[in-house]
Amino acid sequence: MFCVNDVIALGARDAARHRRVDVPGKLWLVGYDDIEMASWEAFDLTTVRQQLPQMVEKAIELLMERIGGGKGEYRSICLPNKLVIRGSTGWQAQGNE
Repeated sequence: MFCVNDVIALGARDAARHRRVDVPGKLWLVGYDDIEMASWEAFDLTTVRQQLPQMVEKAIELLMERIGGGKGEYRSICLPNKLVIRGSTGWQAQGNE
């Protein structure tokens, strides 16, 4: 189950524990954001880490363009993310992460 963020994934993990659903034996869980709690041993949540410093840098750059009189046309900007594999999935990283 891929959750929209880590908080939702932690709730799903708690619900699975309550229903005695084995994670990752019967259910794989993946969150998004890589909040600190995701790495706690009790949760051990596989998650996607966003590149927040690059996101902030790009947002400031776009804001400065707009303030400086730029046209401010819509642009789609894609920044790389990183899958952080932990115990909530049965998949094991091969080679480099």
